[in-house]
Amino acid sequence: MKGAVRKRFVSSGSRLGCVVVAACLLGACGTSAPGVADVPDPDVPRDAVEPLAWPPPELAGGLPFPLQRPDEGPPVPPAEVTELSSRLGTFLRDVGYFDYVLRATHGVDASTGMRGYALWWSEVDPVRQGDVVYYRHRPLDEHGGHNILVPNAGLLGAAIAGDLLGQDPAATLLAGRLCDGITALMLGMAFDADDPLDHLMARNIVTFNHEYVTHDGRRKAVDYTPWHHPYDRWNCSRFLVPDNPHWGPVWVTNVRSKDDVGHLFRVVPWIRFAARWSRDDTVRQACGQTDAYLTRFARDIVDSGYFIRTRDAEG
Repeated sequence: MKGAVRKRFVSSGSRLGCVVVAACLLGACGTSAPGVADVPDPDVPRDAVEPLAWPPPELAGGLPFPLQRPDEGPPVPPAEVTELSSRLGTFLRDVGYFDYVLRATHGVDASTGMRGYALWWSEVDPVRQGDVVYYRHRPLDEHGGHNILVPNAGLLGAAIAGDLLGQDPAATLLAGRLCDGITALMLGMAFDADDPLDHLMARNIVTFNHEYVTHDGRRKAVDYTPWHHPYDRWNCSRFLVPDNPHWGPVWVTNVRSKDDVGHLFRVVPWIRFAARWSRDDTVRQACGQTDAYLTRFARDIVDSGYFIRTRDAEG
């Protein structure tokens, strides 16, 4: 594995946000913030796991700096919050919102035998041909999927909330797949199985074309072909990692945009909630792994003087 690593400086405004949230990610948000080691044993009965309380002990009083924010008006009664949350969760389930997002996201489907994950993409066009819907990445010379973590962070937070409500199996499935998608943006830039830098994050990765059946029995195909080419532009490059240990040849767009990092770090508490309290074993494992990788990513930013390091075709 070659060792050249490029750096991107975090600008002053984004740097402050990264300082605050990276500190929290490194454990300052409490002494027992969950990572992979803290994911509950799947064999432990669900009723043996303490129910979700607010504020959770991982966050209550654990900020690494004093924070005083006076209340504005009376607090919303807990019963009202619970009732509204249940009504909203029921509405989203009844209209099939999370089912739609599951159908519209893609990455690699686990039916291929490869590590599965999903992301919400930009610059992708769904086209129906017969009973198959093809998700075709739009032909673009020097662009495509540059800031996809902005919408993905919001969708992940909503999916985790839906999972914790326990009203919609589609929300649970989506939460696990999107956590796997965030992790994939780091694993996809690994050059071999022993790569120590598998925590550095790409803007996006594109793998191989494939067809599969969705969770609700619909035929779907992913066509990455228009993005299977290199380019260099002022803020990033796309290049081929020829032998990624998880997906084989992977086209990587590098230089994780700092514009996305704040959105991503803001959803970390929800990722930790899912790793600790989800009723679903797969979600707990997926989100626990995402938390562990994001912690390494944040530590790398801090240890590198608040540069977001990246990689190029030379490693």
